[in-house]
Amino acid sequence: MRHFPSRIVGALEALAVFLSFATNLGAAIEKSVPHSRRNPVVDAVEKTKAAIVAIRVPRPHGAKDRIGAGVIIDERGYILTNHHVVGAARQVRIRLADDADLKGQVVWTAPEHDLAVIRIHTDKDLQALALAAVDDLMVGETVIAVGHPFGYANTVSTGIISALGREIEMPSGVTLTGLIQTSAGINIGNSGGPLLNINGECIGINVALRDGAQGIAFAIHAGTIRRVLETNCSALKMSIVYYGVKRTP
Repeated sequence: MRHFPSRIVGALEALAVFLSFATNLGAAIEKSVPHSRRNPVVDAVEKTKAAIVAIRVPRPHGAKDRIGAGVIIDERGYILTNHHVVGAARQVRIRLADDADLKGQVVWTAPEHDLAVIRIHTDKDLQALALAAVDDLMVGETVIAVGHPFGYANTVSTGIISALGREIEMPSGVTLTGLIQTSAGINIGNSGGPLLNINGECIGINVALRDGAQGIAFAIHAGTIRRVLETNCSALKMSIVYYGVKRTP
């Protein structure tokens, strides 16, 4: 067996100790630097929250109020939601993102598309949410649902586009076509709220969930919404925002 001078052995031992220390120090530094928790979902939620409202529909004879969501589509106070949220009501209560509580008037409904428009009047500056370009939706892309399920205000859930072009029959007997199917968590109270893409654009309005199933929900396609609104917004004297550009008929 070959023997090395003690000073060489000592140097090797010191080097080994140094390398061990450097490795542990590097690991400690890596652990001490947190990963950024800000992601596109956080950005999208922050970007759009001011344009999303809670809708409460008072019901007579002590019945529990109906709760839903809506999207401001014109900064002058026009709010889009589902027809089944407002029902036959003409007056509803609207809660803005800053918790301001306002009276809203149902000014237009399209039961055949399960859409309705509510008007509020306020001196507050309102933010309108743009409808996304809808010819490039991809099955599998990340989506975000925002609403007020069971009264839990401003609840955010994520999922993916599971399928496009779905058709369902609503409890009212109306058949909705061209729907977006999503795995995002949607429950009672999400109706009328937006389905967002990762850029915070509104690609649909949440409308229904499959009873007895998990991760099967549906949203009205933004293309359908745009066509319906373009047909009717002249009479409402309303402008809409889509593709990032406001169009006033």
